[in-house]
Amino acid sequence: MRIRRSGRRVSLVPATVFVVEARSWERRSTVGITVSSKLGGAVVRNRAKRRLSAAFHHALKAAPRRLRMVAIARPQALDLPFSELVASFASLGSAPV
Repeated sequence: MRIRRSGRRVSLVPATVFVVEARSWERRSTVGITVSSKLGGAVVRNRAKRRLSAAFHHALKAAPRRLRMVAIARPQALDLPFSELVASFASLGSAPV
């Protein structure tokens, strides 16, 4: 809840992401992913979560700073090629918060 209230909102093609700096004691970036039932049934929603989670992992493992994020998936998260998902999230690691 704090991340959505006080974080910066970034609208990307596969998701809307709310971003704040991680607290000083947190060792790594964290991501919470939500997928609305409007996107589809449980199988479709879980596939979207897995794709977004993997894309965040690949994009942010070399990020220079730690972030806390909440991502709200969009339908494009299911159709975009994985390389484009990773590229869209890579900019989050260096963007100002």
